[in-house]
Amino acid sequence: MSLDSYSGVYVPIRHQIKHITKEKIDNALQKGIISAETANELKEYNDRLTRNNMPVIYNLRHLRKILKIKKKEQNKYFGKERNEYHTFYI
Repeated sequence: MSLDSYSGVYVPIRHQIKHITKEKIDNALQKGIISAETANELKEYNDRLTRNNMPVIYNLRHLRKILKIKKKEQNKYFGKERNEYHTFYI
């Protein structure tokens, strides 16, 4: 669903949210892209959120992608331009 201007948004895509798989984490570790510590932290983060039936969201860029918010619009919802609270359901 698209964002509803300042009235919140409902995004029924919990089951569609992509997160970094253990295989991708291991591949990044083998290529030297991430450290062993980072790999373990990512796996723990993924596992903990998945066990608790929560969406795995890594950063603001990932959240924008999930909610289909353009970068130039993000401050309306997350930055200093916001002027009221928003409720997001993922």
